[in-house]
Amino acid sequence: MNLLFYHFDKLAEAPGGVKKLRDLILQLAVQGKLVPQDSKDEPASALLEKIQREKENLVKDGLVNKQQPLKIKNIEEYKSRIPTGWVQCKLGNIIFLNYGKAVEKSKIGGKIPAYGANGILKYVQEPYVSQKSIIVGRKGSAGALNIVEKPFWPTDVTYYVLEMENLNFRYLYYLLLSLNLTSLSFGIKPGLNRNNVYELSISVPPLAEQKRIVEKVDSLMTLCDDLEKQQQEKAEKKVLLNKSSLNALSTSATKHDFNKNWNHIEKNFDLLYSTSKNIDELKQTILQLAVQGKLVPQDPKDEPASALLEKIRAEKERLIEEGKIKRQKPLEQIKESEIPFDVPDGWEWTIVGRICDLYTGATPSRSRKDYFGGKIKWLVSGDIHKGEIFDCDGRITEKGLDASNCKILPINSVMIALNG
Repeated sequence: MNLLFYHFDKLAEAPGGVKKLRDLILQLAVQGKLVPQDSKDEPASALLEKIQREKENLVKDGLVNKQQPLKIKNIEEYKSRIPTGWVQCKLGNIIFLNYGKAVEKSKIGGKIPAYGANGILKYVQEPYVSQKSIIVGRKGSAGALNIVEKPFWPTDVTYYVLEMENLNFRYLYYLLLSLNLTSLSFGIKPGLNRNNVYELSISVPPLAEQKRIVEKVDSLMTLCDDLEKQQQEKAEKKVLLNKSSLNALSTSATKHDFNKNWNHIEKNFDLLYSTSKNIDELKQTILQLAVQGKLVPQDPKDEPASALLEKIRAEKERLIEEGKIKRQKPLEQIKESEIPFDVPDGWEWTIVGRICDLYTGATPSRSRKDYFGGKIKWLVSGDIHKGEIFDCDGRITEKGLDASNCKILPINSVMIALNG
């Protein structure tokens, strides 16, 4: 344990390190490995009896509904796994998951927060629950947890757990966090069945130890927050440094300046490009340098781009005569004011329409099932992010192709997503 604390900051620097540390802290806490046990503490077996009586009183007072009986696990079976003074049971032995309630339209508008599965949805005129509680997402963000310390309204996509006298409130919250209730959700719109939650096996420490555990977890979580903030500040500095370095590279006036700025990036590559955002910006800069003629040296022996543009014009004329493409409307000449930067000797400025033809895709009528499921590959916007496309899930039939504006494109066509 001391080794963990000694290397705490180093562990946090690993990819996803802070989150992993938080998870580890919670697991150590609920296993009794975070703070020492005290033989003077009242054992959890006695505490469990008090909790049972408290739950019975809550049922009598009408604050919760009666649960189906749950058997406490045999303590002897788990003695080797849990610390002295702890007791093994099911989660349903210590909590109630109460159903939230839909908010009537007449009650909307006020100062009382109404909670959905993962936070405040709206405000209402009066509370449904006045006690401090933990809200558990039931549908949608199933298993999400929120602590509420003031009167509130839990909507019908939530459960809520009332604070209990014989159970440390924050310890219960940390316990529920450690159980990863989200993993129990299922369905297209994820839902959480409370009976599955009740069946989870847990270990309960004495009440006095729960308090010590909470104090330790709170301090370690605060340390995690500080480390996370430091990492964020470092990441922001890296982003600014990267922007400055790439800007200097892309605006280099001479070859000497370009080489100097690139050498600076090479020397600090590991520092600058440890984040995906910076890598994406580097990729964009490389592309920008490429189209500005700054990525490779020019060769005066190369055929000039003016001759290449004339060949493209002639090829397009041939395709028009063969009926493979349609003649475009006359395109305006590029204006001097529209030129964003100077290009090397041998290059030429032009407009996109002079070197390629743009076509829009199409979708066969969705009402016709016989238009879909054939052998013709049919791309949608979602396929475009793949970069090089070799296959896709969509398929249409010959009928779908003939009855729509869909086009069969040649290999090496460039696709542009219009939406999605």
